[in-house]
Amino acid sequence: MERLINLAPTFIDNLGSLSLKNKLRNEDKHYIEVGKMSCSFFHDILNPITGLLLYLETVDQKFPTEIIGPAKESSKQIKEFIQVIQKSFHQEDEIKNIDLNEVTKNSLKIMRYKSLQNKVSMVFIEKDQIYIKTNEAKIYQIMINLISNAIDSYDEICDGRKKYVSIILESDENIRIKVQDNGIGIKTENIKSIFNKLYTTKTHGTGIGLSHTKDIIEKDLQGEIKIESEYQKGTLFEVSIKNH
Repeated sequence: MERLINLAPTFIDNLGSLSLKNKLRNEDKHYIEVGKMSCSFFHDILNPITGLLLYLETVDQKFPTEIIGPAKESSKQIKEFIQVIQKSFHQEDEIKNIDLNEVTKNSLKIMRYKSLQNKVSMVFIEKDQIYIKTNEAKIYQIMINLISNAIDSYDEICDGRKKYVSIILESDENIRIKVQDNGIGIKTENIKSIFNKLYTTKTHGTGIGLSHTKDIIEKDLQGEIKIESEYQKGTLFEVSIKNH
């Protein structure tokens, strides 16, 4: 079940491509078909997850909480996440007050298996309530893509350094989301290309995640994203969105 969570960033990228279908140029139309396939995938897995939750409820009394509890929690997180994405297809422009602390915690739960698999610690200290008035699915896309990217930064690290991803939220006239790692970092000559569509330095990367994240922030939320990185030292992404 938790392996399914590890697929979230890839499908977030694909779903985001579908949501931008009216903005794509002719050479990018293949993204639409990929997005449709992803949507179908989410629909197909939602029913068995619901069935699994019902089954877990029936056996809840027969097994210790420490065994059933994590399985139920993981299943619920996947189901809720899929429902948020499905809703975004029908209400793509729905705007509401989003609890950014809650989105961050849920995103970390979604990425938990990937972080454990890569032995990366996730650091987030919840602060005072921070709300942002925007589309919920778009905030999830930003958060999950940046966290996933930070975890991936350790793929080539084997020097024994402590692996961590730190998420910091700040609020004044702007909402700021900072995602930092001490992974492989980015070479100076590559930084200018890091947000280019289909550009990737990862062995198994798609080159979609960061470019789509930048599009959401700048075009949909009228914000900005900055990057500070030093090769072999780590990377900091900072997202800034106007606090309406």
